[in-house]
Amino acid sequence: MDSQEWLLLYVAIPVPGQVGLRPVEPIQIMKGMFLFVMETGEPLYGFGPYLYGPFSSDVYRDLDRLIAEGLVRAEPVPGQTWSVYTSTEMGRDRARDILARAPGNLVAQLESIKQYVMAVSFAELLRDIYRKYPRFAPEAVR
Repeated sequence: MDSQEWLLLYVAIPVPGQVGLRPVEPIQIMKGMFLFVMETGEPLYGFGPYLYGPFSSDVYRDLDRLIAEGLVRAEPVPGQTWSVYTSTEMGRDRARDILARAPGNLVAQLESIKQYVMAVSFAELLRDIYRKYPRFAPEAVR
């Protein structure tokens, strides 16, 4: 499976215990995909340290492609310069097809990571990542 498929699954899968599909913030996408790569060893993206920890511009490139294909929708956040992301109906249909062939153990890890990322605050998420992966913390934090 390629990086766009895993990213679509990440955006499209519901968090266990959550009713409906909650939009995902950019930091939750970036850090969720980072944790998935680090914890599974899947070579989907190359990350480096940046202002708020691990960053890969390729994650945003894939997100833009998913939006262009009509699989993900970006919704601007009032008063902010960023958007939140949800899967479209077509994206959820594609995600179901991907789930049918995705390795179950990796899907379970992706779900667990998304559940964690969506449950903690921005500060907690960064603190936990910096503690576990200090080489990805920005220079000022190290």
